[in-house]
Amino acid sequence: MKTKIKNFFSKLFKNKVFWICFAIVFLGLIITWCILAPGSGASKIVSVGDAMARFIGLFLLLALGLALGRVTIKGISFGSAGVFLVALGIGAAFASVPTDTPWIGRFVLIEKDIEIYGDVLENFGLILFASAVGFIAGPTFFRSFKSNAKSFITMGISVTVVGILLTALIGLIPDIGPFYASGIFSGAITSTPALAAANEIASKVTITVGGVSMQASSLVTIGYAVTYPLGVLGVVLFIQLMPRILKADMSMERGRLIVSALKSEMHAEKAEEEKQRLDLDKTYFEVDSYGLTPFAIAVFCGLLLGSITIPLTPDGYNGSCFSLGTTGGCLLSCITFAHFGHVGKMSFKVPENVNKTFREFGLIVFLAGIGIVGGYNLVLYGSQGAVTGLMIALGIGLGVIITVVPMIGGYFMGKYLFKLPLLNNLGAITGSMTSTPALGALISMAKTDDVATAYASAFPIATILTAIGMNFYLSLLA
Repeated sequence: MKTKIKNFFSKLFKNKVFWICFAIVFLGLIITWCILAPGSGASKIVSVGDAMARFIGLFLLLALGLALGRVTIKGISFGSAGVFLVALGIGAAFASVPTDTPWIGRFVLIEKDIEIYGDVLENFGLILFASAVGFIAGPTFFRSFKSNAKSFITMGISVTVVGILLTALIGLIPDIGPFYASGIFSGAITSTPALAAANEIASKVTITVGGVSMQASSLVTIGYAVTYPLGVLGVVLFIQLMPRILKADMSMERGRLIVSALKSEMHAEKAEEEKQRLDLDKTYFEVDSYGLTPFAIAVFCGLLLGSITIPLTPDGYNGSCFSLGTTGGCLLSCITFAHFGHVGKMSFKVPENVNKTFREFGLIVFLAGIGIVGGYNLVLYGSQGAVTGLMIALGIGLGVIITVVPMIGGYFMGKYLFKLPLLNNLGAITGSMTSTPALGALISMAKTDDVATAYASAFPIATILTAIGMNFYLSLLA
């Protein structure tokens, strides 16, 4: 009898249905207790403080945004940028909700919240993102210059410079201006570092648009918001349509790509063997196995480097000045530390999985912060007449030009100047445009990961140039 009872309860406790029912009943009892308790009410049952409300909203936003980014339609998805789109919508929606709305009013955005999202979230996410990108690119960055300078690197530089020059021309249009133009550029080439660099400079400047005084960073964010979706779509469509327009034989192109990849792999293996031979007798001290200490030290140095300000005119610090800022400083610092790999006997290597985690988490936190601020400002300044339909239409049209013209120029450069195979050419273009969704579409179309080599070669220089280029451009005008 005892054995039967013991077996019964043993099976019962292992049954998932039992535990689900138990959890439902237990939760029902707690809710009933809360409802029947003296002085009960909705505001009492669910008590959310200001800080907790922001955290609840932030993590719900991240979950919804990442879920949206996973939605794929004909090979096109927004990825991490889904967080930006959701944040934009939430920022606009909660800017319009009355503060006295029961419970949900706790989440309504007020000026204090915008400062928190604009300063804390944006900067924290930006630091993690830029630093992780630097550590990922560092080990191969300078070697890539040596082996690919004549093709992929030159394409990355050329495509980026053409985009920046177009931005400078667009910025001369009276209804656009440099700050709105920099946002259009960042969205059109889907460059988060460019957006971050432009936003950092613009946040220190106050301008008047349509009789309304605002922070210049608001225009940067709005410009990014109106052009980013088309920027993603434009690069993906270009990558997918070019082989069809050229009527390319994809089997032959794939074969040419594999031959090129095998040659690069042989050179890489020789370089790795030489490196291992030189480091064979060296052991370096690791402070922690996750690489958090070297990461923190590199970020510290990057923030100091980014804070150095250099006058650009005879007026000294009363005139235009330049600084690398958070983005440029952290990028260059972390690239340098990652390249050398150690300082004395101390290892400065950060595991790849840690870098990728910091990169993705930093990116979505940054996009969440800037998206919320952008949505809020779009509603605020739109209602005041500072942001008009004409401005938005101009932004979209000019953004398409900035997306398409550099890609066409880059394609002809790769084909006729460097004689690149089609898939390598398209891979270099995706890296030059810093478009991860387009790389995903290209891999799916080419049915091989080898196209990522060209992307990886062009991406780091394009990432750094877009950030420093926007910083320098706005520093001259701010």
